Amino acid sequence: ANRHIVTLVDFGFVELNGKKLIAASFQDITERKQAEADMCHDAEADKLMSIISGQLLGIDVAGAISGALRNIGIYFNVDRVSVIPLLESEESWMKAHWSSIPADAQQNSVAANPLASVRWIEQQLAESRSVILNSMDDLPPGTGLDRDILENLGIRSLLATPVQSQG
Repeated sequence: ANRHIVTLVDFGFVELNGKKLIAASFQDITERKQAEADMCHDAEADKLMSIISGQLLGIDVAGAISGALRNIGIYFNVDRVSVIPLLESEESWMKAHWSSIPADAQQNSVAANPLASVRWIEQQLAESRSVILNSMDDLPPGTGLDRDILENLGIRSLLATPVQSQG
């Protein structure tokens, strides 16, 4: 089998019995060169991981979420867009929100809200049902608190759909 060997050659001139000769020595440095290449590769990998880590540490997660929701709102030409992943706790949910309405500007963030205030909507989503309200009149009887909260937020119609993820 053919094998590539990296060698270090050292040569010089010597005189032996009145004759000028060239003396050479060969040293197999294949393993050393492979170790150097491995160290360079490791250094490049470390540099890449450092860059990625720096980017992740510097990211404004709330800003990124708000920006994505803003783009969705503009695309669908709606006043508000929210992502509401349910948390393990039965008492609260996390809300990522964007609104084009100036009065809502302070709410363009990630905030926790009491789940009890939107019990009927939360129940529908937990049962993997979408909620489609063309108007608040589409809310079923007995959901007056949900209606009051939504109307106080200026919501006139609503589409909420459950999205499940793993991990």
